[in-house]
Amino acid sequence: MSEVDKQAFAAAILDPAYGITQKLEALQKTLDPLQREAEAEGFLNSLESKSAKSTTRLNTLSQRQAREVIEEQAAAITDMLHAAKQVALEVYY
Repeated sequence: MSEVDKQAFAAAILDPAYGITQKLEALQKTLDPLQREAEAEGFLNSLESKSAKSTTRLNTLSQRQAREVIEEQAAAITDMLHAAKQVALEVYY
């Protein structure tokens, strides 16, 4: 990939018409509070100091089932990555 291609991709990613930055901002707005909640409950700290076999299970986030919230966030991340891939394909080809 040439430097020109890289610059074109970077410019396209920042172009509001593609919506990538908006998706990233929306994702960050939802992920930040979830991370703070997981830290407050001691879940993330337990991952640093214990074996994965003995960590505390994260059951809820935002007063919902943690699995549901995590799957929803994973889908949002996947959507953003797919959108970025489409931008890359448009710019490159």
